Amino acid sequence: MINSGKVYTLGVTSTLSCLDLPSGTLLWQRDLRSEFEVASYFFGHGSCPLVYGGKVIVNLGGADGLCVAAFDQNTGKLVWGTKHEWHSSYASPVVKTLQGKPRLLVFAGGESKPSTGGLLCIDPGTGKLFDSFFWRADKYESVNASTPVLAGENEVFISECYVNGGVLLRLTPELKWKEIWRAPEFGMHWMTPLVFGGNLYGFRGRNEPDAWLASYHVVTGKENWRKDFQWPIHLSEGRDYQMKFFRGSLLRADGKIFCLGELGSFAILDLSPEGAEISSQTQLFTARSSWSLPVIHRGLLYISQHERGFFDQSEPRIICYDLRKK
Repeated sequence: MINSGKVYTLGVTSTLSCLDLPSGTLLWQRDLRSEFEVASYFFGHGSCPLVYGGKVIVNLGGADGLCVAAFDQNTGKLVWGTKHEWHSSYASPVVKTLQGKPRLLVFAGGESKPSTGGLLCIDPGTGKLFDSFFWRADKYESVNASTPVLAGENEVFISECYVNGGVLLRLTPELKWKEIWRAPEFGMHWMTPLVFGGNLYGFRGRNEPDAWLASYHVVTGKENWRKDFQWPIHLSEGRDYQMKFFRGSLLRADGKIFCLGELGSFAILDLSPEGAEISSQTQLFTARSSWSLPVIHRGLLYISQHERGFFDQSEPRIICYDLRKK
């Protein structure tokens, strides 16, 4: 994350770093794993840090129940910690306005027996915990990885893809979570769904074969539609391969909806409560694990290819496209 001329990173080994943006000079760094006894889990530390109110907020999952921690963004000094039994997840913390004030939302829950995790509502200034809502599959290997989204004035949508699916919660005036509806078939693995026009849009599914794009109405929790796009791509050997987006990612920017499929398919989609259509499409590469959300910054589009292409043998890389008007 970039803030106030600094870059903040949190790697899979639980190393939290602050660097000067113009020069790349390391300003401060903390080894969270050794300092707070953070467990490594299957994939290491997978959430992004949040910079808010002069603090770097981390879904920590440390020893002695130190679930969430805030560090001074200039010095790295620990400012406050929120105690809870839930460990760190792969979902990133966010701050949203609920009941008229900023609230820190942390979708926690790392590997544990029995499985634990769910949505925490915290005061971002002090670390005070207002309420927690359990939402985690009863499986040790399950993950909470989809970042919470604001779906109404005081409503938040969270989801997991292993058992429970999605749920819409409302924060009451007493600062307690109230369940509004459940959608067992609308569980994201890691993607953050889009919310606009009173509807949710996202790729649900735990594995490639059971993934599809779907839309749900925010107020009623009813499914608007589901669609599983597929098309052939032509290989040099004269064979065709049936391509899909599988567990794709969606990015809404400049009035457009960009979609990156997990095998390197890229498209611009038209999404509405009535359905979904592809307006433009290309195959950037053919590589697995294209799970990072594309980034648009100052008219430049950045896409990460994490693995070697299995058809084109292209190398892992970051690709940048210029979307600025000439």
